[in-house]
Amino acid sequence: MSASDLEQRLRALKQQFVEGLPARASEIEAWLEGDRAVGDIARIAHRLRGVAPSYGLTVLGALAASIEDGCKVWDAQRIEAAARDLHRALHESTPASRTLDSPTMQATRAPAASTPQLLAGYRVVAIDDDPLMRRLLMLTLETVGGASAVVLGSADAMESELLRAPADLVISDLMMPEESGPDLLRSLASRDLLKHAVIVLLSATAEVELRGRDALLEPSWIWLTKPFRPPQLVETLAGLLRTRDAR
Repeated sequence: MSASDLEQRLRALKQQFVEGLPARASEIEAWLEGDRAVGDIARIAHRLRGVAPSYGLTVLGALAASIEDGCKVWDAQRIEAAARDLHRALHESTPASRTLDSPTMQATRAPAASTPQLLAGYRVVAIDDDPLMRRLLMLTLETVGGASAVVLGSADAMESELLRAPADLVISDLMMPEESGPDLLRSLASRDLLKHAVIVLLSATAEVELRGRDALLEPSWIWLTKPFRPPQLVETLAGLLRTRDAR
């Protein structure tokens, strides 16, 4: 896949994300006018935190990250103020006020040369609750990496897919609305659906927070962060698979 093709695909995904920002702003408006459950605003922030920086919206991603983290320790007044800041930032990032070619909307450029398909011959099954992140993962795994990839949005679909055929690599979001990544992976492992697979947890959650969750993770699981650049993620995953194959 050429660098220009990759950049074009990334720009198309970025366009879809930007066009969805007004809907995210509406979700925050509804939260501000409703019951203001902390878990609801934390989930909205988590989705933005994981995707926005991948498309060059670093300020938006940072605001979302601060809210998700702050929901654990801030009082209601501070959470509300931060949500209003995020709402304002979403409006400032909509297509009406930003263009994809403006400096704040520039994602990291693709490498100049074609990207080797380092995952060719491997089967990958992934799960993420965010539709745009699923599209970015599919682009990364299949188009850039050359893997035989399936990217799913529900635990039931992932179980069915692994029952259909085993995977070389299983990727799970760490935090999902219905079931956490670790809980899902343990459930799948208890039914022998993860045999010989490399297990990766992919999350926007800060590393310092993850250290407090060590008891939830298995020693063999790998933790990687969002946002990511597709070629670099492919290289990392290919290295993990080569290490497995060499054992």
